[in-house]
Amino acid sequence: ITNLAIVGMSVVVPGGGGMDEFGRHVYRGLPVSGQFNETFSIETAAVQSVRQVCAEARLKIGQMPVVNLSPSLVRILQENGIGSRVQDAFGVSSALALASDWLESGDEEGVLVIEVQDEPQVVCTLLVMEHKSALNNARPIHALVTGAAETDGPLSASAISGVLQEAQRVSGYKPGSIGMIES
Repeated sequence: ITNLAIVGMSVVVPGGGGMDEFGRHVYRGLPVSGQFNETFSIETAAVQSVRQVCAEARLKIGQMPVVNLSPSLVRILQENGIGSRVQDAFGVSSALALASDWLESGDEEGVLVIEVQDEPQVVCTLLVMEHKSALNNARPIHALVTGAAETDGPLSASAISGVLQEAQRVSGYKPGSIGMIES
């Protein structure tokens, strides 16, 4: 993973609430309840999430490749003309590595990474660019990604600690040089 910049983020929850609603629930320790339904479907949430993230970065939906972390999204992405190409990935680390490869090739300005999570049920979309390109094009930079890691199985304190240590090792950053990590 090279120096990726996250230049757009969007979260959509059942009922159409966005990042603010999701953040309020998480911050207060409240459950994000509800399931997508016919009134506000997962398809609607996915399209809304992608539109928000592309509008924020001033980029067109159909012109960027998509790394898809959720098999249930393939049909939705195709039917709504989202992405110039779609490739599935299994896990955030492999998704970011694929995005990094596409961006390094120089053919792509940005890459969408999209996922439907089941518990809590949300649609999450990130838009990543190379850091230098984001700076040159005056894109808003929410975070830099210089390394990633993941674990199989249930999360525990030791699993989280192991993932953080591996991500730090891969990135080459010393723990004291990182101000905040959100996962």
